[in-house]
Amino acid sequence: MKSNKVVWKCLAINLVLGVLAIAPFIIKDGGMFTLGTDYDAYQIPMYNLLREDIINGNIYWNWNLDLGTDFVGGSSFLILGSPFFWLALLFYKVDYLYLGGWMFILKLGVAGATSGMFLNRFLSNKKSVMIGSVLYAFSGFQAVNLMMGSFHDAVALFPLMLYGLERLITEGKKGSFALAVCINALTNYYLFIGEVIFVVIYFLVRFLWEKKENYKYIGACILEGILGMMMAGILFFPSILFILQNPRSGGLLPVSEWLFTDRRYLLKLWRTFLFPGEMMQEWSCVMEYDWSSSSAYLPMVGMTLVLCYLWKKKKEKDWLKRIVSVSIIFMVVPVLCSVFTLMTDVYCRWYYMPLLLFALASGKVIDEAGDYPVRKIAGGVCAFMILGVIGFAWWNRNRFQIIYLEDTYRILTICGILGVMLTGVVAEIKLRETVRYAVWFILVSVFAVGTHAYTCKLYQDDRGYESKDYQNRLAAMEELGSLIDTKVQPYRLDSTDNVVVMTAGIPPVGAFSNTVQGSVFELWGLLGEERRVYCPEVSETFKDLVGAKYNITSSPSEKADFVLLGQAGEEKQYYLYEKENERALGNVYQYYILEEELLQLPKEERAGVMLTALVVNEEEMQLVEKTLQRYTGGDENVPQQEIDQFERTEKGFSCEVEVASKGFVMFSVPYAKGWKVLVNQEEGRILSTGGFMAVEVGEGIHQIEFTYANPDIKVGTLLSIAGFIIWALAIYSNRRKSSINCSVRSVAPSSVK
Repeated sequence: MKSNKVVWKCLAINLVLGVLAIAPFIIKDGGMFTLGTDYDAYQIPMYNLLREDIINGNIYWNWNLDLGTDFVGGSSFLILGSPFFWLALLFYKVDYLYLGGWMFILKLGVAGATSGMFLNRFLSNKKSVMIGSVLYAFSGFQAVNLMMGSFHDAVALFPLMLYGLERLITEGKKGSFALAVCINALTNYYLFIGEVIFVVIYFLVRFLWEKKENYKYIGACILEGILGMMMAGILFFPSILFILQNPRSGGLLPVSEWLFTDRRYLLKLWRTFLFPGEMMQEWSCVMEYDWSSSSAYLPMVGMTLVLCYLWKKKKEKDWLKRIVSVSIIFMVVPVLCSVFTLMTDVYCRWYYMPLLLFALASGKVIDEAGDYPVRKIAGGVCAFMILGVIGFAWWNRNRFQIIYLEDTYRILTICGILGVMLTGVVAEIKLRETVRYAVWFILVSVFAVGTHAYTCKLYQDDRGYESKDYQNRLAAMEELGSLIDTKVQPYRLDSTDNVVVMTAGIPPVGAFSNTVQGSVFELWGLLGEERRVYCPEVSETFKDLVGAKYNITSSPSEKADFVLLGQAGEEKQYYLYEKENERALGNVYQYYILEEELLQLPKEERAGVMLTALVVNEEEMQLVEKTLQRYTGGDENVPQQEIDQFERTEKGFSCEVEVASKGFVMFSVPYAKGWKVLVNQEEGRILSTGGFMAVEVGEGIHQIEFTYANPDIKVGTLLSIAGFIIWALAIYSNRRKSSINCSVRSVAPSSVK
């Protein structure tokens, strides 16, 4: 009961601190919460879109993510598997614009509770557990990743992994680790991969370094880990196969970037560990921007207490000292840091994992501050920070610019140095134990709230608009979207802005997302562009290729071929236009061209050629050369093909096409292995052409019906069912054994008598 009590206290404390940090911004904006950058551009519209899709049963193919994407693959990276998302569905009539701020507060509270569960196993004083939970929940990593939004989900739930592992090995309690693995694998499969690597390191250093006999637990850990991933299979399995289609998942970190590449990297590390976190898109110093989530700051104490712990334990055999030391090495060496992204990039998205152990080390020092050289370490760290700040000023004045936002730089610098000073002072002052813990708690809490709120303010100040402007835009897009019955329109919206397309509900020509169908990367590769997070610049010819009939503008258009359909908005007006004589997303082709021939053309001409000719490889050429003519250049134009009775369904789309002569109907819908097609109720063969889909038809009128179902989800569902059955049996067996053992112990004394 006492253990549960401290966990509940950690939850309550961090919820209250979360309210103090976030609620003022919510109140200021009349209940709304925006931050700019990725949070406004992706999190809010994606949450709202997925909510509507799930409620309406559109859970197969997501038409409003880029050119179209598998629903699970496109949304499970940050949102779909998170328990916080499903909790938000209880408020499905509430726009996430109004709900998001409170979800941040809830995640901070849960991070405090789960970290409290873990810290409570090692800290004897419950007050230190509560302080440690604040250090973890309000770390600099959490502050800089406010713009990411859903990274907080993983931070909140990761401590369960280490807690479950501890229970499995030290107590023999089965099931907790598997359940924790399942929860984290569902929440964010990308960060989960790094979590698995960290847990392996934790096991090796914590349990095998000195006690080789603990190898006997390796099998149990692996089995429960596999069981947990099986339980998460319904999302985890298809998501992993989906993301493997992304070229970024296969690119390895260049050898030239394995070690320290320049002085700025070292200076960035100095700021990362010792000073509060920066907003990622605009650093105050060292770098003009950095998207790697680089912050390992603990509120007020920074790295001071961690260094104290390492210094005191330097000659002792101590597992925490070892793993903290190993973690720091991995954090600072680029090639080792990239291990947590499978050697693809030097992202610091995994820093929250060692920060949990940094909070534990800090808690141990707070417990027995008198036994540690806190004053000396704090003095040394403070001197090092001050000298660095002086050096920054000199270098910025006499060499080259290294300070970009002077006010922000000054505030963060003062905050970092003041925190270290206070850490040394509090540890040195002789106070009653109760008062001493109260001082620690109050000061850490003040820094936690202050640094979090300040980073939030930085993000809001940089966004360039107010929440009410964003809300007006959302409302206008929703109103304009209602003017178009997208279910019966074979056209797209000329936009790649998530806020516009995901709110209006009109399929777009692109999107801001890196979890799009693999064939979309193939398409852009053929067009000579690299598709990363942002969709490449869309040309007019490309718009014709994908049927961009509609356009939303913030000012009236004077284009002759644009017809105004409506306008919406309060303080700012938005206009919906329809382009006359626009090509639909499906058309009949009489020509083909080989991929290598297309790639030899100037890239600005390729989309135009794709309007005329199907793009095929050598193998596919054998399927089409009997029906289609070889494209040899010239001005052949494919006449606009009428598509009648078009309808988007929950599982795909259908239409009627009248064909004058035998050919292929190509639809500018991304190819995926889950698509099936019926032509006049007979199964047809789908041809993958330049990332899109085509099907052969003869002369006459044809009813064409495409349906989509991801086959990997079926396998994943079976894995989940089997996993939960095995898990339930293991829990039942474990409890039965415990019950029998208890019965034996209770009977034994009477039998002796």
